[in-house]
Amino acid sequence: MGIYSSILGSKVKASLTTSIYKKIIVRDEYDSDADVVALVAKDVEKIAEACLSLQYLWSGIFETCAVLLVLIGTMGMAVLPGVLVMAVFLPLQYYMGLVVAYRKKTLSKISIKRTTLMEEILRSIKLIKIYGWEASFFKNIREIRSEEQKLVANINVIQAAIYGLIFSLPPMVSAAVFGTKEATGEIDSVLVFTTLSFFNTLRVPFSKLPKSLRDVLDAFACMERIENFLLEPDLHPELASEDSNSTDEKDAGIIFCKASFSYGEKGKVVLKDINLDFPPGKLMMVAGPVASGKSNLLKSILGDLTLREGSATETHSRAYVPQVPWTALGTVRDNITFGKPWDKQWYHRVVHACALEPDFKLMPEGDMTWIGERGGNLSGSQKQRIALARAAYSRASLYVLDSPLSAVDMYTCQHIFKFCIQQIMLAQDGTVVLATHQTELFPMSDLLVAMKDGKQAYCGKYKYDAVKHLFPSLVESPASDEHALSEEQMTLVTNEPPQESQSSQA
Repeated sequence: MGIYSSILGSKVKASLTTSIYKKIIVRDEYDSDADVVALVAKDVEKIAEACLSLQYLWSGIFETCAVLLVLIGTMGMAVLPGVLVMAVFLPLQYYMGLVVAYRKKTLSKISIKRTTLMEEILRSIKLIKIYGWEASFFKNIREIRSEEQKLVANINVIQAAIYGLIFSLPPMVSAAVFGTKEATGEIDSVLVFTTLSFFNTLRVPFSKLPKSLRDVLDAFACMERIENFLLEPDLHPELASEDSNSTDEKDAGIIFCKASFSYGEKGKVVLKDINLDFPPGKLMMVAGPVASGKSNLLKSILGDLTLREGSATETHSRAYVPQVPWTALGTVRDNITFGKPWDKQWYHRVVHACALEPDFKLMPEGDMTWIGERGGNLSGSQKQRIALARAAYSRASLYVLDSPLSAVDMYTCQHIFKFCIQQIMLAQDGTVVLATHQTELFPMSDLLVAMKDGKQAYCGKYKYDAVKHLFPSLVESPASDEHALSEEQMTLVTNEPPQESQSSQA
């Protein structure tokens, strides 16, 4: 039975871990207080352990009854005093096991409270030192720790009593049985040793029963927490559909009708009365002053905000370049392909479009250079262009770019806009949503959305007279070849003659 219980525990652990991971992707995390790390690291492990202990709940009772039946057959009614002793002590063991289980449940809550407070202290240790709050926080931690220590000591005393009963019960039963047998008749050595061997076999179920009971009760509490987590509302439930790469999503575009969004159902509304009807395969630019709602609008398009009013459509296949880029531990190439199938020609085209070729020549091992923790050996511009290359390489149907051009110079900005956004993303029938402060790019947009205080101040085709009051630094310039890169600029960006670049594109 042990091997089957181990297999069951492994399957349950893998299934629950996978379910929690899938839920993390789609859940509405703003109104959730679930500790996902604790669910995977502790609760799932306890449920897996309970699968191993579950068999002892029934096999221990079955084994005890079987031994008693054999002893009745060999020693007769002299076994009844031993049964009476077990009838007294076994329920006591069960009761003490229940007490330990409930005390451990209370201990878990106190431990979570202590670890949460310690995390807050460690995150804010600098402020605590500056303002001299060490004594106050130390007092709070000491009070919680003192309560935790008392509970741990109480649990240890009860567990010690349980183990004492486990090892004292067989001798007490033996004394009761042999004393009765000696008083009622003769007893021989063969019968004594046979009976003792049977009593010794009862030590295993006696020791496993209380632990199994505690493990199963802990597992029920863990399953309740995991169940509450899995039943939390999804932020965008359409991601659960299997047909996420269908061609219909590319025809949907971005359609918002009087939509209002917030961070969670109980949060403050950060976007109000948003109306968009943007066809696929086009370029939409989002602009506005600082804290006007540009990033929130991009998050709402991604489906990462809670829809409070109105309606909104979303696209399954997304590529997002955040305002603060991130990199994973690995090579530069791994950070660009990011699990997608290797396509050499497409990769080199993306690298050229994101102006990464000069950087690869400066790196010790080119695109196989190892990126350190949090991209510490890369500049801000390099991290931004790697994140942009990752999005371009994914061939998504929707590209959401949050100010990716702010970390590069003017020449590189225009190079990326032409070769990456126009000739890769838009040329592949992708929809591009670009948040930018580069007002000189406005004429190249198919739709311009100007944000102010979480609302749309302007939404439509770019017109200088219509938006000049919103952007004081805006200079009238038509969408023409004036924004195209000259040969000198192209050479500065790529370190290659433009003819070679064009031939490589062909």
